[in-house]
Amino acid sequence: MVEIIPAILVKDEAEFQQQLHAVEPHAKWVQIDIVDGEFAPNVTWGDPRVIRSLTTNVKFEIDLMVSNPATAVGDWSLPATHIGRIFFHQETAQGQEREMIRKIKEAGIEAGVSLSPETPLDTVFPLLGDIDVLLLLGVSPGFQGQQLQPSVLDTARAIHTSHPGLPIEVDGGVKPENIKSLADAGVRRFAVGSFIQQHSGGVKAAIDELRRALGEVL
Repeated sequence: MVEIIPAILVKDEAEFQQQLHAVEPHAKWVQIDIVDGEFAPNVTWGDPRVIRSLTTNVKFEIDLMVSNPATAVGDWSLPATHIGRIFFHQETAQGQEREMIRKIKEAGIEAGVSLSPETPLDTVFPLLGDIDVLLLLGVSPGFQGQQLQPSVLDTARAIHTSHPGLPIEVDGGVKPENIKSLADAGVRRFAVGSFIQQHSGGVKAAIDELRRALGEVL
């Protein structure tokens, strides 16, 4: 099954509420990007207390693009009915990968690892049997609106070949002109930010256009 997951990357709570309200009727999952200004040159809003207190029908996946993921995992890994998945980045894990995976799963939340385009694939291979999903960034981390880096297709294909049962998600640069190629490489989840947020026809029209581009993969 292919999933289109709207991605939210915002500067304050008001902007978050606005974007969430726009995508809620059209999505089962929503990604929240948390950027601390150190791992990537941007700072975004994301308060776990506010997110846990929301009344919503969507599930959230949290992408922790931060320099100290162990602390952030502790802040986010508390039981909450609509926080369903947490990613930490391999680049900043500092040997604490399995401890973070354990903590996330103990909270009843899916655990995933994120990989930036320039990070060697073999750095994450030892963890693929322990995680619930692998998130491949299609762009350099921190900002929406970038072009998909072609190397992510080769990475997705390699992972899908070696671990065909592991869900692969791509975040960044996903558009109608490349989503079918990503699906053919084994990707089944697509976190999409700028294409959805900036589409002239609105959220539903953007998602429908992406699904049409997928064609028979659906």
